[in-house]
Amino acid sequence: MTPPLFQRRRAGLEPLPAAHRIAATWAAIAADLADLPQGLEPGGRVAVGMLPFSGQALVIETFAALTQTHPGLQLVAIPGSYATLGQSLLRGEIDLFVGTLRRPSPQPAFAEEALYSEAFTMIARADHPCHAGPLERAALARLKWSVAPHGTPVRRYFEAYFAQISPPPATQSCEFFSFANAEQMILHSDSVALLCYSPEALRALPPGLRALDVALPEAEVPIGVTTLAGQPLSPAAAAFLEGLRARVAARG
Repeated sequence: MTPPLFQRRRAGLEPLPAAHRIAATWAAIAADLADLPQGLEPGGRVAVGMLPFSGQALVIETFAALTQTHPGLQLVAIPGSYATLGQSLLRGEIDLFVGTLRRPSPQPAFAEEALYSEAFTMIARADHPCHAGPLERAALARLKWSVAPHGTPVRRYFEAYFAQISPPPATQSCEFFSFANAEQMILHSDSVALLCYSPEALRALPPGLRALDVALPEAEVPIGVTTLAGQPLSPAAAAFLEGLRARVAARG
């Protein structure tokens, strides 16, 4: 007997577990079919998810290097949230994704590989009055903040940092998939942001932005690659990951 696929609700049809399984199976088949033309060619295809902010530049640099070493490789970069990219990885639509690790991953099927570390950093316009202080926690809580959505590592750190302050800081949840867009928003607003930066990225801040002189406790953030546990990468994805590791090593 075929299990029911949908249940009728007032708002419409609600998919049941069997429908979700069929959708996931079809997504995997569609991804395989999309790969067939590339699989017949020497290069193949690699699809890489990019979490907001951390690691995006390294992905693009690695793609640039692969155009020289693997000219037949089809390169696909897909920005998205952790939930969106996680589902894409489970469905086989992407090979892996790069960015802030969860430590531990919320999905048992995922394996995480740390590549390097960045640090949570408070950022504002260079001419923002906040730089004149005071910079104690209670004074910082009175500023207007732009913070990533709930459930993200940066939001959890922000809430833990101000947990003992009452009233809590005024926040506006902002979700950007481009680091440059996030910096531009801070540059053109009165908000202060909590973002992740490497030492190199801090030294190369765009003109008009400045880090607050605040020593944040336990601010280190692991950046790396998330793959499917126990699943070998395709040759194309393995070539990308090898190139990514080389880029990280070259940066020191």
